[in-house]
Amino acid sequence: MNKRTNAEYTNEIINSYADAAGNIDVSYFAHCVTIVADNNRETSETKYNTRIKPRNVAIRWLLYFLETELYFADHAGYYPTSKQVIAWDRSHAGQLEKVLDIIEKYIADERNANGR
Repeated sequence: MNKRTNAEYTNEIINSYADAAGNIDVSYFAHCVTIVADNNRETSETKYNTRIKPRNVAIRWLLYFLETELYFADHAGYYPTSKQVIAWDRSHAGQLEKVLDIIEKYIADERNANGR
């Protein structure tokens, strides 16, 4: 299957987690991303790969989460791009940066707890 991208679909997914004012509950959203990524062996194992910075793992996890949500929202074959996510974030006061901060801390804490 050829994968393609669509900014409207990506925005639809992110906006589904926002209230009427366009604000997302960053703690809840970060929790959702973490649960989905941790429940996939491939993405979960990246949190222990010390060759990848925790921030980059957090970004990968966010994109993986959004792609999974696209699939379940009847947009199978579509994927989000960093550019789309950054555009949404810039127009919404950096809310996704705050989500990434929470995920990054979780990954760093997991590495420290496991001596990595």
